Amino acid sequence: MGCISTRETAFRGCRRIFLGNMVYRIVCTESFASRYFPLGLNEESFNAAPKLNFNRDDLLMAKSVEKLLPGAHPFQNSHFVPSSEQFPILIRQGAVCGILPDEQFREFRKDYRLVDLSEDTPVLTPLYWHRWSIPSEELDLLTEIIREEAQKALVHSG
Repeated sequence: MGCISTRETAFRGCRRIFLGNMVYRIVCTESFASRYFPLGLNEESFNAAPKLNFNRDDLLMAKSVEKLLPGAHPFQNSHFVPSSEQFPILIRQGAVCGILPDEQFREFRKDYRLVDLSEDTPVLTPLYWHRWSIPSEELDLLTEIIREEAQKALVHSG
């Protein structure tokens, strides 16, 4: 019936509705930052630091460092863990830096002693609701609920 996707072009037979932008940040623990970035974040220190990526197709880290550190290599010294639930846990252990959605970053910032390496330039990832183009009261209701929740949870400007 429908899906939420980063794909801007509507899937065949569907209508696409822009929901907003999911905010992601490059984060690590304070101790990790002290160890790997004692003089601040730069291309050399970032390339040497262990990083966490979802998988080899995950471009969130690449998009984020593209703005901050154009010469950085986001997959150098990278570990792959295809579990979004494990990301904050592994970052908390102080062995890697990685990308977290802003909501998770705010949730765990104090308890995990996290540092935002994004320097106020987080990655904004546009999300779209794709739904079948058939007339359906139930699908219209679901679409409205998704839009209302997206209005609360996502950023609506760049």
